[in-house]
Amino acid sequence: MEIGPDGKIKAPDSPDDKVEEIRNEFMRGLEFPSEKHVPQFFLCPVGRIGAGKSTVVRALIKHFPLLRIANDDVRKILYGYGYNYKRTRDITWPVLERFAREGYSIAVDSNCASDAAREIQPQFDGLVRELRAKVIYIYINPPDEYIINKLRNYPHVWLFKDGEHAVARYIARKPEKPIDDISFIYTFDPSRNDLEKQIKEAAGIIEKKLTI
Repeated sequence: MEIGPDGKIKAPDSPDDKVEEIRNEFMRGLEFPSEKHVPQFFLCPVGRIGAGKSTVVRALIKHFPLLRIANDDVRKILYGYGYNYKRTRDITWPVLERFAREGYSIAVDSNCASDAAREIQPQFDGLVRELRAKVIYIYINPPDEYIINKLRNYPHVWLFKDGEHAVARYIARKPEKPIDDISFIYTFDPSRNDLEKQIKEAAGIIEKKLTI
């Protein structure tokens, strides 16, 4: 797909009659845990492009039975259809809502403090209250140079045209919006060589938090 002068992908929006088809394709790729965690909770990461949110989420799923809902998985499908990514949350939110109501704990594999996430915050808060679920926020915050080097050298296939495009989009989306209203139980730095230790520490803190 063509990249516009603003660095964004130039492609049409996914039409209404395709959204349900794409949503069903996305659901077929979900990996359901063998059990449902009690108490029910939502794991919500916050972090910039390339910070390592998916790496951390995938690691924590090994410690807790969570259903991972990833915006990037939908973006891959949209890319394959030739559409832009504007309707990503139109596709993921009903899926998250459905399976949360079925009792699954959810790992939200996306930036839970992005503008798009803030737009649906009232619906999310309402769902949390309805289910009496807990919310665990984690912060993935490596240094800028780590992210830029990672984006520049990653073998991009679909989300960005190439490394320089990825870096340009990262810079364009800074500075981040304030996150002072979010209480994080753990801050990760994937640039360090002890990520496995960080994961174990965080898992222990999460487990304690869920018993309170």
